[in-house]
Amino acid sequence: MSRVQGLDRKRLSCARLCFTALLLRNTGVSHGALRVAVQRWSDHCLQRRARGVESFRTRVAWRPSALVNAAPVCRVFSSHGEGCEAGSAPSAQPERDGLLERCQQGRLLSTPQKRRLSQLCDLLLERNRHVNLTAIRTEPEVYEKHFVDSLRFVDIIETLCAGVSGERPRLAAPNHFRLLDLGSGGGFPGLVLGIARPSWEFVLLDATRKKCDWLREAVEALQLSNVSVIWDRAELAAHKPALREAFDCVVARAVARLPALSELALPFVRIGGYFLAAKEYRREASTVGDVHWPELASAMRSIEANGGRYMRTVATDTDGAPTACSTDMDDHRRVIVIVHKQHPTPSMYPRAPGVPERKPL
Repeated sequence: MSRVQGLDRKRLSCARLCFTALLLRNTGVSHGALRVAVQRWSDHCLQRRARGVESFRTRVAWRPSALVNAAPVCRVFSSHGEGCEAGSAPSAQPERDGLLERCQQGRLLSTPQKRRLSQLCDLLLERNRHVNLTAIRTEPEVYEKHFVDSLRFVDIIETLCAGVSGERPRLAAPNHFRLLDLGSGGGFPGLVLGIARPSWEFVLLDATRKKCDWLREAVEALQLSNVSVIWDRAELAAHKPALREAFDCVVARAVARLPALSELALPFVRIGGYFLAAKEYRREASTVGDVHWPELASAMRSIEANGGRYMRTVATDTDGAPTACSTDMDDHRRVIVIVHKQHPTPSMYPRAPGVPERKPL
């Protein structure tokens, strides 16, 4: 590193400290949001320095007022959840809200909830530049393939809470609902559900430390007091008394094939609760009930061995509420598989780390 580059980095560190102190004093935003804002502003300063626009020392290191004026470049939420997207114009908010109109729950979100989703989109795209959280790189795809898909879980869960066809309620009351997002990864559906249902309790579980670091940063930046993050493997966490059969519902999205996933998820579900798996339906020759789907057929033994019973599969790639699948369904659709936990899971499950994937039941 040259002497000039070393000086630039020292001045950049000074700029970060100044910016952080000023925002803490003037806006009261969370530390997680500040970290993202400071990094964005630092990148902006280095780009200006590389283009030779003006003196880095004059503009950044020794003029704190310039840092305050740069807040619109970073635009973080205040402690009251107000604000607009990082790095984008306020006029983009109506366009983003329009992307949520594809699902019923998206249309029912309040304005503060939509703004938090907008902030989450910015945080995700910014962090995804440095850490591979998702293959999705554009704003419309984040809304369509992450946010809208995640919100479709709400209709199914609330239907199960209310009971089916006049039966007694199958799940806990919505205000006392505990949900585990298994293999949360980038935070979907857990973070989106945490924004949409603040009265529910959420636990996000993932085995990758860098993804858990991102989840904790997002939870802090979004100020989601109803969401917690656990870094652990599902095979190990499911044997801990505090987590085993402790959740009303376990959701999983893009984690593993159903035979292995059922063994990982069902031990967390309490008796009477549900396991919901978001999958891509592929119509083929094998038939299970009303669904022609070999992956589901191969998972039946694992589901039953872990105390579950397959109920039904619902299609979620529609503009309205999720609908039940039928034999004439299209070859490829996004669906959610619903499994009801009826019996305790034997203590031998799940097996040792890696075994459910290598040797599914």
